[in-house]
Amino acid sequence: VKAESLDNATLVSGRGEIQTREAGAFLITHAFGGSIFTSPSEMSYEIIKFPYGTMLWRIDYGPTYDSAGRPWYHVRTYEGTVSGWILGSKGRPQ
Repeated sequence: VKAESLDNATLVSGRGEIQTREAGAFLITHAFGGSIFTSPSEMSYEIIKFPYGTMLWRIDYGPTYDSAGRPWYHVRTYEGTVSGWILGSKGRPQ
């Protein structure tokens, strides 16, 4: 299967695994960094916090808005070891 034959949300890795295609990057620009949560809500579980200047990959083109109207981005680390949601005010999409 070639990546071109799949939809925009997936790609095939060199090992033949289907993975999420990145929709761009997200740079953490908040002075105190930004936390990754399990869902687009600060009431969900905080997975990890990254410092100022960390670059993450956006999984969706997003944003997704919470009940207060705040934007959240679905992101993952470069290595793909952590994925979750970060509040849009913690940085900016690239």
